[in-house]
Amino acid sequence: MAPTAPPVALTDPSGEESTIALTKVEPGVWRGKAKADALGLYRVTDGKLSAVAAAGPLNPKEVADMRATAAILRPVAEQSGGSVHWLVDGMPEIRRVERGHRMAGDGWMGVAANNVTRVTSVEQTQLLPAWAALLLLLGTLMFAWREEGR
Repeated sequence: MAPTAPPVALTDPSGEESTIALTKVEPGVWRGKAKADALGLYRVTDGKLSAVAAAGPLNPKEVADMRATAAILRPVAEQSGGSVHWLVDGMPEIRRVERGHRMAGDGWMGVAANNVTRVTSVEQTQLLPAWAALLLLLGTLMFAWREEGR
């Protein structure tokens, strides 16, 4: 039977940790097995050394073309009732619209009114009284002036 090393820690893409037992194959080469059920990065460490392995396709669809183009964005935007606007063409007017109404038009885009929250009042409290803020400001200026003079 081949000698075994102390188990190493394996962290899967969800952050769940488990241990893997390693078996010596030849001098300097140890091997262990783990099932990669989820797509993403797996981290293996023995406390001193660590390695990262990726499970999944080399070029996933999400990162195949990272450009934001109208051809990519328009179908998704139109499916949700929206549209695509580019800031280089000018800032579109933003309007609040009722659900079920048109969400975009020429030069404007809508934000759906959910009517689930309502601000009924606002209360403001000073961080410091005016006299304390003035003392703090003057003290800071005097300290800076003294340090600059050195």
